[in-house]
Amino acid sequence: MTNSNNNDPQIFDREKVLNQMMHRFINRTVNDVSKIEYTFRKTIKLTEWDDTLATIENELYGVQDGYLYPQLPKRAEKMVKFVEENKDKVTPQQQNQMEVIMHDVFIIWNTVNTIINEEQKMYTIQDIKNVMIDIISDDEWVNDSHTMSEHKGIVSGLNMLVNHFTETK
Repeated sequence: MTNSNNNDPQIFDREKVLNQMMHRFINRTVNDVSKIEYTFRKTIKLTEWDDTLATIENELYGVQDGYLYPQLPKRAEKMVKFVEENKDKVTPQQQNQMEVIMHDVFIIWNTVNTIINEEQKMYTIQDIKNVMIDIISDDEWVNDSHTMSEHKGIVSGLNMLVNHFTETK
């Protein structure tokens, strides 16, 4: 599905894409983001802070509702860099937690994005023709008049399929 703006979330059928395990994983990641945000807000002055973690948290809730935000991976990268730049203000444990949590954000985004792209994959007429050529040329199984008729029927059906697509295009 195309969007008018690259920052707009991509809408997907959450029932097809997200199973119970994925929902639990997203919930756990949202909780982890919330906890690490709370910890960092105590450690790093508010003037040095932006709302990227809160945005990540909201966008993860959006994923559960069927929206995939294209900026989510960039926000996660931003937070990893932010922690690296402020490593004098955070503990090594906090830095490690942030990396693990943002890695989980990447996993969620990549998994959902991959599933969506697989569902929406479009094939061209040329792709269909290439498959058709492979199927037609595979005649090693044709060894008598019955299988010869079957092969001719398959060829005829494939030709009808491609003709239909080329005529209606």
